[in-house]
Amino acid sequence: MKALIIGILAFTSMSMLPGNYHKAAKPDMVYICDNGKTEVYHTSKDCKAILKCKHDIKEMTLADAKKKGLRKCKLCN
Repeated sequence: MKALIIGILAFTSMSMLPGNYHKAAKPDMVYICDNGKTEVYHTSKDCKAILKCKHDIKEMTLADAKKKGLRKCKLCN
């Protein structure tokens, strides 16, 4: 029981570390600006770069983004 409590505390404290706050709610999901020419994917809907998008924001799996040759956003990663 003691080990379970320690494990839960360790997990919850790690999830509150800086940098994890803006990550995607679904860990394998990323976001792109659906402008037809994007080269990057974002792990956060709150990224400064994607907030400037004038088009729809599309959600996709990280695997699909990589298949399309997209690279990580430098601001939200």
